[in-house]
Amino acid sequence: MKPLLPILLIPALLQAGGTVFAQVTKLTYGGSGDTWSEVSSLNVLMDAAAGGLQPLELRPDVNIVPVIFGAHEETPWELWQKPPNPLWEPGIPRFWRGSGNYGPKTPGPTTTVLVDGNPNTFWSQENYGPGGCKMFQEFHTIAPGGALPLQRFVLQLPPEGVVDLFGEPFANYVPKAGQLTGGWHGTEKQVAEEQAQDITGYNNSAYRPFNDVLGDVRNNLDAPIVIDFPLAYYSHVRWRTWPEFDIRPNCGFVEKLGYADFELYGNGFAAESFLRTRPLDLGNPAILGELEVHTSQWRRQPGRWEETLNASGELVDRTWIQGDLAPVDDADGEVLVRVKTGVTDDPRRYFTYTDFGELEQVTHANWNGLENSALISCHGKCSPGGGRLERRDPGWRGPVVDDYEHWTAWSGPNRGRTTRLALPKGQYFQILVSMVSHEPTDAVRLDSVTVEVLPLLAPTLVGEVVADQDDDDATLAEVPIGESTALTLAIRAAFEGRRTDGFDAIRISTPSRPEFVNFMRGEPLQEIDLGTNAIATDDSGLTIYLDRPVVGDEELRVQLRTTLYTVSERLQAQVFESGNELVRQVVDEGNASDELTTDQLQIVSDRDLPDAISNLEVTPRLLTPNGDGSNDELTIHYAMFGVLDAQVEVGIYTLSGQPMRRIIVDGQQAGINPPVMWNGRDDQGRLLAPGLYVCQVETETSRGRFATAIPVSVAY
Repeated sequence: MKPLLPILLIPALLQAGGTVFAQVTKLTYGGSGDTWSEVSSLNVLMDAAAGGLQPLELRPDVNIVPVIFGAHEETPWELWQKPPNPLWEPGIPRFWRGSGNYGPKTPGPTTTVLVDGNPNTFWSQENYGPGGCKMFQEFHTIAPGGALPLQRFVLQLPPEGVVDLFGEPFANYVPKAGQLTGGWHGTEKQVAEEQAQDITGYNNSAYRPFNDVLGDVRNNLDAPIVIDFPLAYYSHVRWRTWPEFDIRPNCGFVEKLGYADFELYGNGFAAESFLRTRPLDLGNPAILGELEVHTSQWRRQPGRWEETLNASGELVDRTWIQGDLAPVDDADGEVLVRVKTGVTDDPRRYFTYTDFGELEQVTHANWNGLENSALISCHGKCSPGGGRLERRDPGWRGPVVDDYEHWTAWSGPNRGRTTRLALPKGQYFQILVSMVSHEPTDAVRLDSVTVEVLPLLAPTLVGEVVADQDDDDATLAEVPIGESTALTLAIRAAFEGRRTDGFDAIRISTPSRPEFVNFMRGEPLQEIDLGTNAIATDDSGLTIYLDRPVVGDEELRVQLRTTLYTVSERLQAQVFESGNELVRQVVDEGNASDELTTDQLQIVSDRDLPDAISNLEVTPRLLTPNGDGSNDELTIHYAMFGVLDAQVEVGIYTLSGQPMRRIIVDGQQAGINPPVMWNGRDDQGRLLAPGLYVCQVETETSRGRFATAIPVSVAY
């Protein structure tokens, strides 16, 4: 099940005679193009489908374990390690063993045979020799990288006829007792807590079941072990073999075990899957314009088992007959496409340890050549307390982190429409495709993705912002939160001797509705009266149409006023041609003017955040809902601080605290949101009796619960 996705080859931008020759290029992935397998760097639970992509689909007759742990060459699964593999990230499948005679952190290389789908390869262990209770905590965990619709677990034993050193068939190594558990939401947190502990040897706290018990086996002598359970999504499955008896307190005894394969079966589409490309080279720095995403919706119809019986009526064979996959318009799922840009060919940074145990950055090639500090057991390196030490010697691999200096963060998600990317220029870009299915029968398929590549309007474009009340040597624009503040934004364009179309308009995104103050340009800077028609202001920023195009090296300055409602926010600026507003180039942070000292576009609060809700106002204070068109509705205004996509509840209460009307507003952002209207009626639509009431606005945030209230009157 190798994932496939078409890609169009990317032409480089060409230079000749000091002029940039470039055309708008559209790169299409999917549809009739080449496959994406050539550019994929990480594929988790995603499959090819009619030239596009769809979530991995499970069948009741196919063991999904070897598909996940071996099908995708670009997604190397791993045995969990301590210290963790620096290249592991959420979504990469894992399989690990714990704890047996070695503690729960032992990856146990031989256990790879348990996920290869080959019953002739197996693992076994006997409880003979020193230790006595070496297997009392024997358990294995399968983490496929996302939630799958599962319904059956099979534990296969070594094949018949294969014997141990004493001539006993390995088929007799069947577990006498065991438990299967599964989990999804919250399970990864449990796993992280387990792996953060440094448990060695045998310890009762090593094994923790997941939330759902899927099946138990007691007094078992048969193989294979088959556990059927109701179809449900699980991101982790854990099998634990119970001790047969205790030989002393906290020391269970398991005589012998032999496992050939862990098998998982399900029915339906993966709930979580994603694919990420490697960095794609554009040849020269460019702008990414429109991102066009096409999706389709599908639903798998019910399948059935077809049974073959012999003359005596005994079951000989069963064949799964898959139901049709039909197009629908109401599939319960979605596709999210994100993009990021960079100026280097690798979006990560790599480190090793120096002679002094300090971190030092190295190249990717050098990092790959270093020794891998995976599991370090005692062997002369134990601390006095007996725990393991993470080796930090010269020449050993250190951590790997995202390179936010040379790469942007991922763009906001595109959910199957055409959007315009607002990313800084870059020579490289990556695409991240995520898929979600809320019902096992439903899938949203990614049919194609088209990325528009545009030439630069200015080869170099940098900006910085200062608050007017800042010191002359301020390194950061600090403003009082919740107060209108004057800011100065400097933008410098440099063309490096090359000719481009340039730009004649600037779009500045601000934390709240701004007020334009003035505009300056020239050498020396002079204030330019652009006229009221050249300035367009809205709730999220302002657009300035210049008096003449910028086609040579030049500094521009804009003074404006705006209000900050969060701890920190970036003042984003874009330039474009007024005749083609779709082609926009993002202004990078940098030294735009020697007179300004921040070299940044970030503005931050100079004090702590206030309550999440404040400045509650209600107009009019007297409500007379008699239908005469005067004061028939209340308008409820408030400001929000330090929130993103918050839910707000507006409630009307009697003076004794009895709730009369409850209005829920979702998607609230920091700043001034659209007002909430109330018409004087309760939750059943009845007009309230005349009197005094309380209007309360409240929200729950990561900082806690916040509420503010104001009295209102109803009269007739």
